[in-house]
Amino acid sequence: MLPKAIETKSITFDCFKSFVFIRNYNAIVMCGVTGQFGVKILEILNHTKVYIVVYSGDKSVFKTRVSFEETYLQDAAHVERLRQAGDLLFKQVPMLEIDGMKLVQTNAIIRYIARKYDMYGKTLEQKTRIDVLYDGARDFIMKFVYIGFKKGIEDDSKDVKANAVPRYLTVFEKELSETSSGYFVGDHLSMADLAVLESLLYCDDYFPAVLEDYPKLKEFKDRLSSLPRIKAFLNGPQRKKKTTEEFILHCSKVWGWI
Repeated sequence: MLPKAIETKSITFDCFKSFVFIRNYNAIVMCGVTGQFGVKILEILNHTKVYIVVYSGDKSVFKTRVSFEETYLQDAAHVERLRQAGDLLFKQVPMLEIDGMKLVQTNAIIRYIARKYDMYGKTLEQKTRIDVLYDGARDFIMKFVYIGFKKGIEDDSKDVKANAVPRYLTVFEKELSETSSGYFVGDHLSMADLAVLESLLYCDDYFPAVLEDYPKLKEFKDRLSSLPRIKAFLNGPQRKKKTTEEFILHCSKVWGWI
């Protein structure tokens, strides 16, 4: 049971596997993530209670838990109700209701949570470096998010493997090899680490053996994935799956594409 003092929050995700990294948070929050930072959203089912697990600074333990409700868009009417209510500033999701605010824009949401729970570095230099790596990882993640929405699942997957995978993994492998802490920036987990982890989990989902060519990243992914709460998330039913034709059809109906 969670302490009664912990405030209930709510989040509305779009169909696109939102990390709101909160798909990873990590573990995604997000989640994608996820997802969906040092935050991991343990997503269960529609309208059920889930937990945000916040990294406390102890490198091996996620401690703080915040109860909140997650709601998935069910149909086009659901989207329109949110828009008419003024909940979606730019008429789109995700939207996170937290601390008296209704936050939109995935990256703004992630950065707010990262700042709130000390996942954003300590110096201006660290914060900027985290931004650079996080944004790069997000660009990589979006390649996976859009699989199936361009030329079809098979062709889109081939494009990602041939072009995006070597482009981004080569950079992340090099960056990680130049640190001694085991983290991309500083000496503890940041939103950059969790964004990269999310991208590596996507790689595992779509191209199971690809990380064998990137030993530093493979060790990094295995180490973070073995943290107790992240491991529980990844082994549980709440982890989002690869894109399917059924998922694409649902998105198309919700957003009025068909």
